[in-house]
Amino acid sequence: MKIFAEIKTPAAQYVVSQSAGSGGGRKFGNFVMLRIVRVPAGVIFKSVRTKGVEVLEGYEADSRHTGATSKYSKTLNNLIARLPKAVRTTDTLVA
Repeated sequence: MKIFAEIKTPAAQYVVSQSAGSGGGRKFGNFVMLRIVRVPAGVIFKSVRTKGVEVLEGYEADSRHTGATSKYSKTLNNLIARLPKAVRTTDTLVA
């Protein structure tokens, strides 16, 4: 698992992460899941299956091609750009 960006608040930590995707019987491709994840304060983030971890957004992308114009790169940059909005939206709903 890779962590690309994170924002910490007193209540939680928000992370853009990459983890292995399902093989799913595909002939070609190396698919990974790119996600925005909310981790409550005091919880150690090891995977999205950790108790208390909430996936806010998730997309599947092919990690074989990671150039600037690839779907992987565009999806990753889009999630990183959306991270502050996810923090504002979720924190106002919780508070």
